[in-house]
Amino acid sequence: MTRTIIVGAGMVGLATAWHMQEKGIDVTVLDRAGVGAGASWGNAGWLAPGKTIPLADPSL
Repeated sequence: MTRTIIVGAGMVGLATAWHMQEKGIDVTVLDRAGVGAGASWGNAGWLAPGKTIPLADPSL
């Protein structure tokens, strides 16, 4: 059995843990400040959709 520790209980850490758990991996999430207390709290968990699609012109 694969066991994994994820450091950080923000949006990315929890999403990663959830995905790994769905694959049958034993996951432990650690965070010194608590769930969603860091950057996920500060920016309300938003991802910038404009940064996920490559631009047609890299110089933009």
